[in-house]
Amino acid sequence: MNWATEHISWAFSDWYQMMRTWTSMPELPLDHRMAFCRKLNLGICITQVMSSFLAITRWLHFGNINGFRYLGYSVTCSFLQAELVILIAPYVPFFKTNVIGVMIITCSTMLVGWAGSLEPGWLYEDGSLENFAQSWDVQDILWTEKGYKIMPAWICLGLLIFIQIPVLALIFVCKSGLKPHRDLPYHYLRLLLLVELTWPFFGVWWFLSSEGEGVIHDTKANTFGFCLLNMVSKGGFTVMMLKLSRDHRSMWIEDCAVTPKAQNEDLWIVRQLRPYDSASVTYSEAEMEEAVAQALARHGIKVGPLEASAPSPFGIQISNNSTEASYTENAAEFSVGPKSAMASSDARAVPELPVLLEVNTQAELLAPRIESRAEAAPVPSGQDSWLCCAATSRLPKSL
Repeated sequence: MNWATEHISWAFSDWYQMMRTWTSMPELPLDHRMAFCRKLNLGICITQVMSSFLAITRWLHFGNINGFRYLGYSVTCSFLQAELVILIAPYVPFFKTNVIGVMIITCSTMLVGWAGSLEPGWLYEDGSLENFAQSWDVQDILWTEKGYKIMPAWICLGLLIFIQIPVLALIFVCKSGLKPHRDLPYHYLRLLLLVELTWPFFGVWWFLSSEGEGVIHDTKANTFGFCLLNMVSKGGFTVMMLKLSRDHRSMWIEDCAVTPKAQNEDLWIVRQLRPYDSASVTYSEAEMEEAVAQALARHGIKVGPLEASAPSPFGIQISNNSTEASYTENAAEFSVGPKSAMASSDARAVPELPVLLEVNTQAELLAPRIESRAEAAPVPSGQDSWLCCAATSRLPKSL
């Protein structure tokens, strides 16, 4: 109970706070929508694991029918269908109505399927399919009470497979033109194809199992088939979503100034699973710095290399290929002498020498040179130069 209070309740609260923002998805860019779907997938996988674990207790087994499986499907499958809409939310008409409607249809499919499975008997009268195969007249199929109960589930599944998913594919094709798009996932059609091909097999396996027409009487084989379909469908969906995120980040890295390996301290389960990540995509520090600089430049914030036409007011030479300052010789210490000696020194010397400080900061932070307004004191005999560490007490704390 202590573990549940510390981890599960907090994780659910954090997950729920994110899910409450689903109505704002059409106004958010694809990066935020993918982050939303990532956390939604986390809830889907945990719910599927919990429903499978609770099924061992046989608390909702009526007539040897696993009730927890259908309850788990009613939650996870509804979220999966909503996720397909959220990924292209800005271009889906009637977004809120579409999300709520597709979740209701999906949930109804699972609950009606559960109710139909509890009904004993066959789906149709014996010999009616043979008569239908000869005449191709639908009236020759004599449905039983179980067949009529399960029929709405087949109708809802048909709406999802033959109407909802093709419409989403059509919207994606029209808006993206099958070309890389900044606000649309590039391999979105693969995700739709995965759902289009795997979901009908659940209905086919149910029809063949002991819960349907009873072609396969072994209940253990029934459980194994649904377990395999779950791994292929929901597991493949999650893996495909991760691939969509990686591909989008690799194609639009200049706009996605997000560290690929974030610590994710707010997600305890991600922190536990991170050692098992394959880490197939890595970015160097130079790539990330360039991506951040380009992204900030679009918002008018200039942190990249300075233009050569704009000389530095502090006498610092800036390279066009890097954000690091290129100092002249003797950056840590410099020579100070009488003005007559300064005039006869190297041509690079300036009339008034600035005070240079030794600064150990990051490469992107340029150490400013603070000009000394007072005339340099005479150098004692035998001493040509010294470090200007005494000036550090007069500098701002931010340096």
